[in-house]
This record gives sequence, C-alpha cells and structure tokens, in this order.
Amino acid sequence: MRHSYLRIIGSFVFMLFIPISAISAAEGTPPNQRFSLVIREGFGSLGVGDMNTTISSINTAYDQSRESYPEYITGSIPEASNGFKDWEVEVRWGAWKGLSFGVALSGPIHLNSHGCISYVRSWTQALLIESEARMAAPIKLNLYYSFPIHSKFNLVLNGGVGLYHARMSQSYDWQRRYSSDESGYGADVNVVGNYNFNVSGRTTGYHCGVGLEYKFNDRFSMMAEGQWRFAKIHSLEGTGNRTTRLSYVSGGDIISSTSDSQEGYLYHYIYDLYGYEELEVFENPDDVSGISEVRKATLDLGGFTFKIGLKIGLF
Repeated sequence: MRHSYLRIIGSFVFMLFIPISAISAAEGTPPNQRFSLVIREGFGSLGVGDMNTTISSINTAYDQSRESYPEYITGSIPEASNGFKDWEVEVRWGAWKGLSFGVALSGPIHLNSHGCISYVRSWTQALLIESEARMAAPIKLNLYYSFPIHSKFNLVLNGGVGLYHARMSQSYDWQRRYSSDESGYGADVNVVGNYNFNVSGRTTGYHCGVGLEYKFNDRFSMMAEGQWRFAKIHSLEGTGNRTTRLSYVSGGDIISSTSDSQEGYLYHYIYDLYGYEELEVFENPDDVSGISEVRKATLDLGGFTFKIGLKIGLF
C-alpha cells in the first residue's frame, strides 16, 4: 500500500512539475514557493452502492405481505445513511500566480445499518441484518487555480486524485420454525442460521470542485468549497462464513448442523427462490445454483462534500 501512495505522489508531482518549470523558465523568474496550511470541516454524502441496494431489495420483497397481512409482519431493515461529517487538513504550495498544489488528508468515514423483520403466519420467520462500511482516511493530491473577482474575494477551481481504501462487513441471521406437517420430521422444528462476510478493497478516485476565498490579509483567508468525488471500489476481497442448525422445538435436540467458509471476492446476485438481491463471498460463483445475474459487488465512495475552512500562510 505504501508503494501505491508513492507511485501516485510521484506521478502527480512529475506531471505537474514539468509545465511549471517550463513556465518559470519562460518568465525568467523562479516560482513563488509560499506554503500554507488549510484546515476545513463540513459534511458530505456517499453513493454506498450494493450494500444499500440489497437491503432495499430484501425490504421490498416483504411489501406485499405488509399490505396484505399487516398483522403478521413487523419490523424493517433500514439502509445505511449516506451522510457523514467531513474534515480535511492540507499543506498547499503556491507555485505560480494563481496556480497551487496541495497534499491533503481527509477524515475516515463509518456507515452502518441494523434491522429486523419478523413474519408469523402458518410458519414463522425472522431476519436480522447488520451491515457496516468503513473508509480509511484518504490521501488526496490537489491542483488549484484561483483568480480575483473582487479586491478581497478569489474564485478557486480545484481538481485532483485520491487513494481510497475501505472495508465492508455484514452479518445475516435467520430463524425459521416449521410445524410438524411442514417439517417432514413429524414434529415442530427450528432452522437457525448465520452468514457473515468481511471484505476490503481499494481504488484511485478523482475529484473536482469550486470554492470561494475571502482574504483577511496576506496571511489569513477564509474558504468555502464544494467538491464532487468520483470513486468506486469494483473488487472487494475477503472471507465469508455460514453456519446452520436444525433442531426440534420441543426439547431442543439438534437434528443436524453444517458450517462452511469461503475465501474470494464479494458477489452481488439475485436469489431466485425469493427474487431479492443478496451479497456473498464465493471462490467460484459458477459452481453455485439457484442464483442469477451474478457480478462482483461494488462499494460506491463517490458523492459530494461541502466544507468551510481557514487558510494560514506559513512561509
């Protein structure tokens, strides 16, 4: 991971140093090497992606039952909120006139969801799903161009690249109770199971935006900035674990139990039996029956942020 950071930083500096050097040579004067510290704070949003779409799909599968038999079904599983608080610390170099470069560290992001659905009619079913996504603090390389629109106001255009690393996990618990007529064992039985996965991935993203800078003096400025981020992790890798247990309701004697663990990529698919979307880690999804529209799951880190901050001239 360290090498990835170094490659991005090296490429960014190399690409941007050449035109600056050429400009400086043409002007016959060295670039202004003034450094400043920028501290910003605000709020933002994420796309999230498959973690939320699967939760929404499972909820939607129970909508007809909620309308037809509201007395038999309770609860829901909410999507993870895609809003978050954001902060950023940046060291910026004023290279030439309105052109400047920055290296910034933004805050980490934590999203989660927790919910339960219970259905009681001729048979009983309960689902409990806990989901979580964590994005590590990204390092961003920024390019700025500012130009005055008033004696104390500058309009600032920005763009750049960032390196993003995130982890996603989910725990899916279910319980089904069947009557003696339905179970095939001549008695009421419980089926209890859990599936959980923990995966991670990384990607290089891009961002652009526009801001307004108010200059108190040559050393201090106040800034407001809106920025669009384009970053999506297309490959999440890790482990998934499944356990199931079948037992008699009366007495609790275990009839059978199974467990399975797989390493591989996280996949998104349609569970044909119920028609809703699910996520699961597979070594080879082609070997799995009863699912369709299989593809690698994604985590969408793209979105919008708005931040207000202070720019302090250092030297």
